[in-house]
Amino acid sequence: MSKAFSDFMEQNSLIDPWRSRNPSIKKFSFFSQVHHSYSRIDYFFIDNEFLSFNHNDSSSYSLLWETLKCYLRGQIISYSALSNKKINAKLNALTSVISILDQRYALNPSPELLKQRLDLQAEFDLISTKEAERLLLRSRGSYYEHGNKASRLLSIKCEKAFDRVEWEYLFAV
Repeated sequence: MSKAFSDFMEQNSLIDPWRSRNPSIKKFSFFSQVHHSYSRIDYFFIDNEFLSFNHNDSSSYSLLWETLKCYLRGQIISYSALSNKKINAKLNALTSVISILDQRYALNPSPELLKQRLDLQAEFDLISTKEAERLLLRSRGSYYEHGNKASRLLSIKCEKAFDRVEWEYLFAV
C-alpha cells in the first residue's frame, strides 16, 4: 500500500479489517497479465472505532457485518438525500434569480443583464443536464437488470402491442 494511502487511512482513523486480522498473510485478488503482477483491489475500509466498539466475544462476525451494512446503508441514504436537497435548492435559487433578471431586463434591457441571465441559464442547464445523465444511467441499469426477466415495463409494452394488434384486427374485418 502506498505511503499517501496509508497516511490518508491514519488521518481518518480507517482500517482494512482483513489486513488487521491477517497481518502476515499474502493474498491477492487480481492478477494483471499485462504487468505480470498481483495486487489487492478489494479494499474495504471502516472506522477503527467501529471495530473496537463492536468487538467483543459475544458478537459474531456475521452480526457485525450485518450491523455495518445497516450503518453504511443509512450513511449512503443520508448522503444522497443531502446531495439531492443541495441540487434542488441550487436549481430553485437559480430559477428565482433568472426570473428576477427577466423582469428587470423586460423593464430596462441592457447587455449586462442579458449576460448575467445567460450565465445563470448556462449554470442551470449544466446542473439539469447532469441530473438527466444520472437518471438516464439509472434507467439503463434498470433495463440491464431486468433485461431477461418479465418485468412491469415489459408487461406494459406487451399489453400495448397486444391492444394495437386487436384494434388492427377489428378494423381489418
